[in-house]
Amino acid sequence: RGTLWWMSLCLDLLLRPNEMMRSLLRRAKAAAGIEGRYIGLHVRHGDACGNNGRQCLGAGGIAGEVRRMAFLYQVTQVVVATDSPDMIQHLQAHAPEISWLHVPADRTQGSGSTMSGHVWPQMLRTRMGLLDRRAVAELSIIDLLL
Repeated sequence: RGTLWWMSLCLDLLLRPNEMMRSLLRRAKAAAGIEGRYIGLHVRHGDACGNNGRQCLGAGGIAGEVRRMAFLYQVTQVVVATDSPDMIQHLQAHAPEISWLHVPADRTQGSGSTMSGHVWPQMLRTRMGLLDRRAVAELSIIDLLL
């Protein structure tokens, strides 16, 4: 067997959710209204755009690419994980024929936080007790596994 098979087996074992995570996934799917087949999409804007030469597509560019995929795979639902609060509305405006779904959750905890005019790094906010590490980790894993 080849390298891809072994890597796939390792990832399957590492990412296999336990009963608690399966329960969280079921509740997340129910909260988002996810049923049947869907495309998963992660849109990272904010601090990711423009850093290290990264270019971020706007909602119109993203919607166009997703529309092509949705047509190819005959899927009408897209589950979006994003740190950009307005992205869902922008995607809906550009491609209203697609059901843009998301898990309703506070995604601002994992991003940079401004206090007293300073941006505090996530590690510092964690050490100061200002960040719920478990909530951020669980939401990140739910996004990954959906």
